[in-house]
Amino acid sequence: MTSLRFLLLLSLFTFVAAGCPSGDDDDSAGSDDDDSADDDDDDSADDDDSAGSDDDDSADDDDSGSDDDDAADDDDSASACAGGDPLDGTLIDVNLTLVTANAPALPGACLELSLWGLDSNIADQAANLLGTFVFPIEGLPGAAQVSFPADAHEQIEPGGDDPAANRFYVTGWVDHDVDGVRNAGDYVSGQPDFWAAPPPASTDVIFSEVL
Repeated sequence: MTSLRFLLLLSLFTFVAAGCPSGDDDDSAGSDDDDSADDDDDDSADDDDSAGSDDDDSADDDDSGSDDDDAADDDDSASACAGGDPLDGTLIDVNLTLVTANAPALPGACLELSLWGLDSNIADQAANLLGTFVFPIEGLPGAAQVSFPADAHEQIEPGGDDPAANRFYVTGWVDHDVDGVRNAGDYVSGQPDFWAAPPPASTDVIFSEVL
């Protein structure tokens, strides 16, 4: 009887001992699932982060719009002295001088040169404006150009029928504050330099007054 009980207990112990490894296998299987799940989640999260970094880079590229602002600033400075006639005729060099001494620096100022024509056979005739030319200027003395139109004689009224009697000259004005109004601080030319056609290679504009 005692031997029978002993055999039964031994068999039970063996059965229990044999079932333990199958439990470890379940745990290891479960750990594999957890690990693989973690790997998938982590990898996909990393991929999202890298995609996000691309978006940030593209946003940085949008900062290049600052170049447009610079271009806009350049346009403003270039248009400050706009509005004159084009130099599309016979070019004449204009020497800009002062009667007494050099003028102070005039940064950002505008020079306006006007070409005039009149018939010297007609007494007290008002001159006809043949062209206005506008340039930026930094100071005096200096140099610029005007253009003599092909139809200059036809633009002189009344008269103009005798080209030999027609006289031409250039006057000047330096608008120091670029307000479009002749006021204190501006330079204007004095007695003009008259000449007859054909136009000379150069002429003088002498600034003798400061308003």
